[in-house]
Amino acid sequence: MPSLNIYKSNIKTLLLGFIFAGFNSVKAQSDFGSGVSNVNISKAPYVVYLVNSENSRNCSGVVITPTTIITSAHCFNSNQFETDSPKVSIMTNSNDATISGGNTYSAQTIIPHPKWILQSPYENDIAIVKTSSCITGNGVAPAEIYTGLFSQDENLSQYAYGITDKNGTKYSGLQEIQTVFGGYSTCTISHSVSAISGDIVCTKINPKANICFGDSGGPLVRAIDGNVIGIASQVLTDTSQKNCTAENSIGIFTRFTNFMDFFIANDIICTNSTCKTSDDCGAASSSSILSHPESSTTGDSDTDIHMTFIEDSESSTALESTASADSKDSTDVASTASTGSGNKDSSVASACTTSLFSGSKTFTSAGGYKKYNLDNAISVPCKENAFELTFDVASSSDFYAQMLLKNSSGTAKKMIETQIGLSSGRNFITKGTYSINKRQAGSSSESTSESVSLIYTNGLLYFRAGTQILMYTNVAADFVSSFNFIPFSGSGTISNAVLKCINDKGC
Repeated sequence: MPSLNIYKSNIKTLLLGFIFAGFNSVKAQSDFGSGVSNVNISKAPYVVYLVNSENSRNCSGVVITPTTIITSAHCFNSNQFETDSPKVSIMTNSNDATISGGNTYSAQTIIPHPKWILQSPYENDIAIVKTSSCITGNGVAPAEIYTGLFSQDENLSQYAYGITDKNGTKYSGLQEIQTVFGGYSTCTISHSVSAISGDIVCTKINPKANICFGDSGGPLVRAIDGNVIGIASQVLTDTSQKNCTAENSIGIFTRFTNFMDFFIANDIICTNSTCKTSDDCGAASSSSILSHPESSTTGDSDTDIHMTFIEDSESSTALESTASADSKDSTDVASTASTGSGNKDSSVASACTTSLFSGSKTFTSAGGYKKYNLDNAISVPCKENAFELTFDVASSSDFYAQMLLKNSSGTAKKMIETQIGLSSGRNFITKGTYSINKRQAGSSSESTSESVSLIYTNGLLYFRAGTQILMYTNVAADFVSSFNFIPFSGSGTISNAVLKCINDKGC
């Protein structure tokens, strides 16, 4: 079937369930190309296959408790939501391409995210499927789910019972698809809110694969520990190309971390490593949805995983050259700062309290989304690695404060970025590329101005709006060497910027 909608020139969105090709066109395993392999269900015992007799949009899904499956909302018709007979069967323990040898369960009710709408840009594409009986037996186990920080060069896998290629999506038996983070700048164009808020993550697969994605609802998994990050939603591909391919497509996954409120509202309580509901067959599952961010680790690699964009070649070059600090320019900023160039000193060196700059200062994202200007970087004057920065910000879009980190040898290695959700209403701390921390339950209301406080002490960064701590993360003991500021788009103004050095001699 053709794509449902076009976000922007040369970008096409494919909702995977709508391009289903059926059971009769299963390809030979050898046709899948590099980076795709058939695996035994024991490697991912939480993956199930949902057969929808209402619309034939068959999807994969993830078991998180013995009575709860998470999948994509677009797999179902609207009349299947909140009904006692949604006409969906759940197949477990199936290893081969004939969907045999497993157990079958019935869906009791399907609950979509309250803000899910089947129209562009297909945000909040997530649904809870409650089963009519407990999913039990050998070979089935609830998933462990990861909500900590990501390493920019992290190896990932997608598991799927269906394979999507130029002919559509078809049942294939359980497949593992090698995946990496990529295509983020294109995602910020087509998903201007959810990509920067962390509701979705964007991925690329092996360019030598003969497919472009898995099927809807299939889990995105960390290779290091097998924990699930989110579920497959859609593919962005190039309208100038006749078919979707591994090279011209970007996978979009709905990320579990930002939907904990949705889980809680539907009787899914997750603490530490356990998720349970009131009807979980008398036993709690082993999902670790609320793993604490302080216990999470990130890699130190500065490898640039920025992939080929899906626009035409001219636009692709322009986008890549103006990529935000979340992608290609992460390495560029670190490299420039490590040489000592591009940093302006604040007005007073190593004082207990100092104005970061006189009066107010306007920052403009010129030439792209969230495009930092290295000439605006301001050195941190504190002798000790501890400070409190307070300022007022006014902007019509979300505003970002970036802190460049250096290790003990003085090498610029990482960055921490705080997102002030003036437009989106969501506040975040990110570290490195694509390493987005989970948000606290209460996000701020939308506004055009905010008073902000950033406190860095004892290796912890606290991000406050007023007196409320919105979020925090363990950022180890790397030295914060400079600040930079930018709005997501347009211009934003900072005023009353005051920096207080903590633990400096005489303070």
